[in-house]
Amino acid sequence: TAGAENGSHEVGSSQGGDIALTQPQDNRKVILNASLAMETLGFDDTCATLRRLVDEAGGYISAANVEAADSSYGSRSRTAYFTAKIPQDKYSGFLAGAEGSGNILNRNESSRDVTAEYVDIEARLAALRTQEQRLTELVAAAANLEELLELQDRLTELQYEIEAYTAQQRTFDQLTAYPTVDITVYEVQEITEPEPEEITFWMRVSAA
Repeated sequence: TAGAENGSHEVGSSQGGDIALTQPQDNRKVILNASLAMETLGFDDTCATLRRLVDEAGGYISAANVEAADSSYGSRSRTAYFTAKIPQDKYSGFLAGAEGSGNILNRNESSRDVTAEYVDIEARLAALRTQEQRLTELVAAAANLEELLELQDRLTELQYEIEAYTAQQRTFDQLTAYPTVDITVYEVQEITEPEPEEITFWMRVSAA
């Protein structure tokens, strides 16, 4: 598939289910993302539970927003949006706990393997730092002012390049260490019941 070719993979489910991404193995650099949409009769309790689950997982909420009631959504009242960053080793457990805090309407997961890009950055940084060391030695041994200024200009450009690659490396480290989970919580007056064919399908899955 296209996802397999570009190093990404996505799993989607309208009602949660048992389909889930596996954790990266062999120290590979894999960026995990998930999104959950749920409805609840106890809006405040559900939001409090989700915050507690984030804390218990050792994660943090990077963004949160609550919208007031909107009549265009029928029986829906308030809506909360959370973006949680969860330690990778707590990711699956957090999702399982979060799904139990409300009626899941939709769950999606995706992954992107950036191992090759990360290794390439490491190789580039190693080469650049070797050049930096050599230029530093040449600066110290410069024979005249003109040569010194030229070498310093080259060294400055090289250091900017090193900083850029280092920033990319830190970004990958952060994204792989803390998967992102986007959660939407709808306050409703009654829980949505699955359609009969959906019930039948999940009963067959459960029986299998």
